[in-house]
Amino acid sequence: MPDAAGTITPAEGYASNPLVDDSGAPVTVTLPGVGMPVGYREFSGGGEKTWGVGFGFNFTNIGTDPFTVCPASTCMGTPPMVDASAGFGSPYDASMHKGISFYARSLMATATLPTKVQVQISDKHTDPGSGSPEAGATSGICNQCASSGQTECANDFFQIVDVTPTWAQHTVLFSNIATATWAAAYTKGQIDPTTLYHVHWQLNSLVPNFDIQLACISWVD
Repeated sequence: MPDAAGTITPAEGYASNPLVDDSGAPVTVTLPGVGMPVGYREFSGGGEKTWGVGFGFNFTNIGTDPFTVCPASTCMGTPPMVDASAGFGSPYDASMHKGISFYARSLMATATLPTKVQVQISDKHTDPGSGSPEAGATSGICNQCASSGQTECANDFFQIVDVTPTWAQHTVLFSNIATATWAAAYTKGQIDPTTLYHVHWQLNSLVPNFDIQLACISWVD
């Protein structure tokens, strides 16, 4: 379960190791090569038929004031591309790191049919928190109010990883990720590590049943 709104734990450099979930069930696992029990997070579901489903977190927990310039309802198909009532996150300078690493397994995968998970990282080019309604692809940031076209936000840098039924470590390097082309496209090497906003784990539509567990999310140096 995530922490309450307005809080962030752990701080960078500290491990998150909850012993039990809200029902009292243990949420720790001993990973290969780690040698000690660590906490994990789990998300499950299925049947999504629009763009897909995912979850993640901001690198910082210092959001801006609620944004009211654009309509706030993403569920009704109107901009902006995030929940405007909650405000936008702030950029984080991760330039001292080379990427992120995490352990994952899929309870719905098989040894021959892994679950393909798209690991997304946003920066000043793709995150709605970086720009303004007047911004556009030509200025190097997206338009918070655009709901389609080349100026649309959320075309994040990404890498697809195969998550198997067995716990395994995955590495996503900043130098190896690029965006898709449905909005302003950026190639490998164009992400700005000094202005990172969030990391998301996403399954694209159509989404069958899934059950993903993640642990030991850390920086790669």
